[in-house]
Amino acid sequence: MKVEDFFSKLNVQLKTYKHQYDRKDEGRVYIGLPDFDFTNYTNEEKAYFVYYLCLFVAFDLLVFSYDNENYLKQKEKLKIPKFEYGLTNVFVNHNRLYDNYWQPFRKEIFKDVFQLGLSFLNSQIPDLEPIKIFENAINDKDFSTGMFSSELKNKIKTTTNN
Repeated sequence: MKVEDFFSKLNVQLKTYKHQYDRKDEGRVYIGLPDFDFTNYTNEEKAYFVYYLCLFVAFDLLVFSYDNENYLKQKEKLKIPKFEYGLTNVFVNHNRLYDNYWQPFRKEIFKDVFQLGLSFLNSQIPDLEPIKIFENAINDKDFSTGMFSSELKNKIKTTTNN
């Protein structure tokens, strides 16, 4: 699945989401865990969708934490959604999304998603140096647990060591 196809499918899924609002500095915010409809998805399509979602949510959180001065630029360009547990300003992170939608880990699909996602980010916001943003995950406490965080950190390390 191409990145553009992911965003298209994501926008279709979120278009009818009942609990959403715009927050000035963070764009569109969705309350609660979205109830995505994966009825017409193959297992492979679902894996791509979930991995892209988690990758971009993780990237969004990292930009907010480590490159806040460019956060608005990134939000305006990419429009990555944020999911909030409630009106508490506590955001759902990538691991929670992964745990909610996907159980088995598929390394080849993840590798493909990471490469395509990083290439997409580089084409959309090259001056932010997306891999440098991702490198912050290696020591970030929000990335210390969870299957998705672990695999993401391993992929970041192997990408930056080459």
